[in-house]
Amino acid sequence: MNLAVLIHSEFLSVGLSAVDTSKDLLVGRPYGGTAILYKKAFAASIKIVNTNELRLCVIEMLTSDGPLLLISAYMPTYTGDNECVESYIDICAKITALYNDSSSINMIVAGDFNC
Repeated sequence: MNLAVLIHSEFLSVGLSAVDTSKDLLVGRPYGGTAILYKKAFAASIKIVNTNELRLCVIEMLTSDGPLLLISAYMPTYTGDNECVESYIDICAKITALYNDSSSINMIVAGDFNC
């Protein structure tokens, strides 16, 4: 779910909670998630990209050099088992697919890489 929160009158934001509220048992850290904050002056140049992935918040920004994909990532933590490695690889693959499926010529990935 995209969350819009008033941070400052000159800024807009897009964010995702890391908590999955779709089930009876809450899973995720209550204060984890991803977000991107940008100036309202850039709003006409921003397109929010729906990823259907709680660990990735993405916007595409039109720049003078062409479209730029901005990704805020919250990568899985390494717990020493194969499942966490597979989850990490899955998120990396989703980032690659987002870039390949976009019209962006550049990409910036920032966030909590947990490695």
